[in-house]
Amino acid sequence: MAGVSFIHTTHNDITLIAATKNNVNCALILHFLNQFINLCKAYFGCEINENSIRQNFSLIYELLDEVMDYGYP
Repeated sequence: MAGVSFIHTTHNDITLIAATKNNVNCALILHFLNQFINLCKAYFGCEINENSIRQNFSLIYELLDEVMDYGYP
């Protein structure tokens, strides 16, 4: 896609991706993604893997709703 930047980080076998069309602070986005991984680990009580994401999908969705406000962390 023209004009879209993808910022990603991988934890175990899970890749988290953020997409943006604006000039953003990449370090802030990477820090947010890493902190979101830590938050999920704290809520789940275990490592993040495909199975834990499937079991806690609605919780992940609600956490993203709480930590992101109109696209701003």
